[in-house]
Amino acid sequence: MKAAGESQTTLDYVTYDRLPMNGDNWYRLKSVDIGGKYTYSTAKKVRFDGIAEGISLTSNPISADTKLHITASVDQRIDYTVVDASGRLVSGGSLDVHKGTDNYDFENLSALSGGTYYLTAKGATINGTLKISKVN
Repeated sequence: MKAAGESQTTLDYVTYDRLPMNGDNWYRLKSVDIGGKYTYSTAKKVRFDGIAEGISLTSNPISADTKLHITASVDQRIDYTVVDASGRLVSGGSLDVHKGTDNYDFENLSALSGGTYYLTAKGATINGTLKISKVN
């Protein structure tokens, strides 16, 4: 995130990890001065337990580097489909996911034409649908 600029008072910044992993997560800050020099803070450990199961994307509208995140409480096979706004199947398949959060590349999503799509993923404990936008 961009700095607010020079200040004589304390400025607070806030950001969130929207996709933390179950268990220990390590965080540190990179501070960059106006001349481009940088320093790192001491790393801090934050533990997340019992993160809700589900699916999410790293970016929406989707791009070539969009990843699918699946958080599951048990190892399982996930079946997924991608349909367009009229309900026509444009992609589908299966993924073996493990307990915790797994990240998957979806290169075939970047080949979609511009429009609105729906990604549905179903497994033993996962059942979710995401509305996806693709901009050309």
